[in-house]
Amino acid sequence: IVPLLELQAAQLMRAAPAVAGFVHDEAQHLLDLAQKELPPDQIQKAQDLIGGWTGAALGWLAGLVEGLLTRSLAIEHVLALLLITRLVAFFMLRDWPTIVAKIDDLLPRAYAQTIREQLRLVDATISGYIHGQALVSLIVGIYYAIALSIVGLNFAFILAVVVGILSFIPYAGEAIGVVLAISLAAMQWGTWGKIIVIGVIFLVGHLAAGDVLQPKLIGSRVHLHQVRVIFALLAFGELFGFLGVLLALPAAAVTGVLVRFALTRYRQSSLYDPERADTSG
Repeated sequence: IVPLLELQAAQLMRAAPAVAGFVHDEAQHLLDLAQKELPPDQIQKAQDLIGGWTGAALGWLAGLVEGLLTRSLAIEHVLALLLITRLVAFFMLRDWPTIVAKIDDLLPRAYAQTIREQLRLVDATISGYIHGQALVSLIVGIYYAIALSIVGLNFAFILAVVVGILSFIPYAGEAIGVVLAISLAAMQWGTWGKIIVIGVIFLVGHLAAGDVLQPKLIGSRVHLHQVRVIFALLAFGELFGFLGVLLALPAAAVTGVLVRFALTRYRQSSLYDPERADTSG
């Protein structure tokens, strides 16, 4: 499917100006309708609000471009990401057994076995999350590629790849995918029937991924309840931004390993059951 993806990617790049023009025309149409229905003061407030958001977005983008062009530090960071990170990763992979052995030699002997057990659980949890998420992304991408192709949506394969890749970002990935799909469907057909079909496809995919795939392939491996997932996403996103959203689930899974260990030790202590102190004495 690589040639097909290359073809659709090239077609999508060529169609990008038309898509942008379609979005602009639709927005102008909605604005004209609003001007007929809403009072003039409300229209002015909406225009001011949109203008403020647009100005802020353009200002941020201009600052970003200026920083990339004028600040050598940003260029150094890009070079470090492309070159130095790969070198460090190569040497760490090559010397990993030696690094692990040296760290293990520094562990306090009385607690070395306990620390090793917890690190093995952390390793199993992270690897289970990565493997499970990779399977979910693959299955989701295949589903959207088949379903959107059957409907006849243009750029179905490239859109399915994007949704599959972004599905590792809980909720946000599918939200981006459904917005892109509905926009392309509105431009291609312009009828509510097809748009509703696209919405149903994404609704079925969301329910299948959230209620079947993720609990079976990820939840059973990392032991995370959906409420904890939502809380972790909100907390890490608020603290660390987009990077926090990416690291929320692995960090929450590792935290769960440590919390379960602490609870196990608490239940085995005399603080939880005073009779244990008498028994140990």
